[in-house]
Amino acid sequence: MKVKLLLLVVSFLSCFGINLHAQSDSLTYIAQDNTIRPNLKFTKDDEALTTHYKHVAGIKISKYYEVLDSLFINPEKGSSKYRVLVLSTLAQDGAADNAYPNLPEGKRLLVVLKYEKGKYVIDYVNENVILNVDYSQSEPYLGIKRDSAGFALKYFIGSVNKCTFIFHFNLEDDTFYLSKYSADYYTIDLSKEKKKEHVYKDKTEGRNLRNIRIEGYLQAPDMGK
Repeated sequence: MKVKLLLLVVSFLSCFGINLHAQSDSLTYIAQDNTIRPNLKFTKDDEALTTHYKHVAGIKISKYYEVLDSLFINPEKGSSKYRVLVLSTLAQDGAADNAYPNLPEGKRLLVVLKYEKGKYVIDYVNENVILNVDYSQSEPYLGIKRDSAGFALKYFIGSVNKCTFIFHFNLEDDTFYLSKYSADYYTIDLSKEKKKEHVYKDKTEGRNLRNIRIEGYLQAPDMGK
């Protein structure tokens, strides 16, 4: 069953002209004591990155990570305040080429901070939401934006067939759920285009931001000949 699933993923990524790099099933990060650090193998010369930190909103973040984006979610009365961080790695952003040429690539992280007792604390981290650089021949991550009920994430992938995805997460009862996503597919010569939108009214654990895997929603349509 696992082999069949892997073949389906490879087939989809090939349709978009995307490079596929194997990722470990184990978590690439450790989040504890309001600290985020990589759970990866480093050379002795690069180990300092695992013990040197930057501070963001009172959270300690290993200097192995770069902050791509930060968004405050201040809902109306009745819900907690949140801050969403999007982290990349030095290896993925190319910032490590000269100073740290042998860094492990790692994975990008989405970090949800919750405001409690006058400070932000790490609520949870998901390493399967933000697309990594190897998903496309260009930068797949296009940003995070506040919307009426939570926030939206935007991605762009593809080479021959291209697609822009927008994922909307609503905050309900102090939990973020995927409520809608839209996709705009088109061929590189602009001869064909397809659009679709999915709206979800039910709140399931599979669409909970804490657990969701975005790869499962990157579905390529049949563009025809």
